[in-house]
Amino acid sequence: MASFSPVIVASAPSRSNSGSFDNYARVRLPAGFPQLNTIEDEYVEWKRLTSDIPYRTAQICFPTRENTSKKALRATPSPPTSGVFDPRHQYIPETDPSDDCRWKKCQLLSLPKELRLEIYKYALTDPSIPDLLVGIKREPTSPCYSPRYKRARPPTPDLRFYHHVKRTVPISTNLLLTNRFIYEEALPVLYANAKFYPHDLEGLLPLFFNTLSPYAQSCIRNIHLSLPTDALNRDIWGDRSKPFFHWAVTCAQVARLNKTLRQVDIEGEWSDFDKKSNRRSILYPLCKIKAKKKFVPNSITPAGGADHDAQFEELLIQATSELKASSKRRKEVTKADALERAKRDEQREAEERSEREKRETVYNRWTGPLPSVSLPLRSGFPKNDKILSEDQVRHGLEHRRQGDAAVAAGEISPMEDWCRWAEENIKRMESDLSSVPGIKQFEKELEEYTKAEGNNGNDDDIPSYEDLIAEDWDFVSMGSGVSTPRARTSITSLIDKRHDEDWVDDIASTLIGKDDVVKGDESDAESETWEHVDK
Repeated sequence: MASFSPVIVASAPSRSNSGSFDNYARVRLPAGFPQLNTIEDEYVEWKRLTSDIPYRTAQICFPTRENTSKKALRATPSPPTSGVFDPRHQYIPETDPSDDCRWKKCQLLSLPKELRLEIYKYALTDPSIPDLLVGIKREPTSPCYSPRYKRARPPTPDLRFYHHVKRTVPISTNLLLTNRFIYEEALPVLYANAKFYPHDLEGLLPLFFNTLSPYAQSCIRNIHLSLPTDALNRDIWGDRSKPFFHWAVTCAQVARLNKTLRQVDIEGEWSDFDKKSNRRSILYPLCKIKAKKKFVPNSITPAGGADHDAQFEELLIQATSELKASSKRRKEVTKADALERAKRDEQREAEERSEREKRETVYNRWTGPLPSVSLPLRSGFPKNDKILSEDQVRHGLEHRRQGDAAVAAGEISPMEDWCRWAEENIKRMESDLSSVPGIKQFEKELEEYTKAEGNNGNDDDIPSYEDLIAEDWDFVSMGSGVSTPRARTSITSLIDKRHDEDWVDDIASTLIGKDDVVKGDESDAESETWEHVDK
């Protein structure tokens, strides 16, 4: 080879039979060699590293801070003598703190932002794939809709990501782990050309958002959605509203990214918009998304295939105008209802106010101060003025004025005034009672019933009090014992059992004691036969 450029490599030295390493070679780094991000006073002794691929730089694995406190690195391969690069001749030197050749700080953040963005783009993107479609699937998939699986509880879902088109250039996201500044500056570059495609509309997008930080969610620029074709292909016995419901929820979740979202691709068949109900169920939720919306057909038909974008835009404009008209109409109806409700409330308040003033006026007139003599009954009447009609109130007020004037003039006494008021009150109550519907029929039937009872009754059969006195009778128990026998079970005894205890505790065996009564061993309660013995 005419020239040789040294590279950073690391390999194991040759071993001897005893298992010890050969001495390491020490070679100084050239002046123009790139520097790593280390401090000048740091140094480290590297362990053995291996490289299996010839003529390729081995990846250096930096030790952790827990293992070494100060680190430094000096490594260059020895110049080849035969013109062929041999990884076996690469050695890791020993640490020499006194060596002047040490790595300096990396000046990446001192570069202009434009250059840093180009570096991020080169490290995190694949130029051969301008639009990377990142599919999001549920793992495991949703349970079947068959009735036999309805009782099966689905496991906790996990997300699985894949690329529809494989990358040709490998990328590494380790650059994002450098520090927060580089993470916030490089993450938008990684998400700029990525389109996230959730295959499942049933709550899959929130699971994906929960795995991202708020800043990462704000970096999403493109989303790819599929129309709910399950509602269109399902049989007549299926629930057609369920897929459209999940479609509306998914669109509402995408609308959360309106501030940063750029474009939303809608994939489906153009025939899905044939029915008006389907158009309304699909387009109305899409109107919540403020980003640009593009229709991506599954299969482009020869007729009218190129005009899908224009037709889709017209459908969206029409749906937006319908929503605005519906919203305007709803606002007008709400405003009219509010005005009508306010008018109705104002009218009711006016009626209540007038009724309250009327009641207060009536109450003040009837319960106002009297001249000299207070009439307790009349002064307290009527406190419930709701039972009085307007004519009754007017008549009462007029009578009040006349009575007060007569009492003040001494023409009648307060007692006469009170009696006259009582008679008028009774007449008023009778007149009010006569106005009750059915009262005359009730009085007629009551009178006929009273007459019938009077004709059927016989006063001679009614026993007098003298015939029922206790002195003419002697009550004797057939099974007389120590205590008074229990009475027959009656409704009264069932209701209140305390009377039975009073009978048992009585010490008299009969109302009139008999000495010749044989006392038996059986209980008095077992005897139910009574005999009336005349003296």
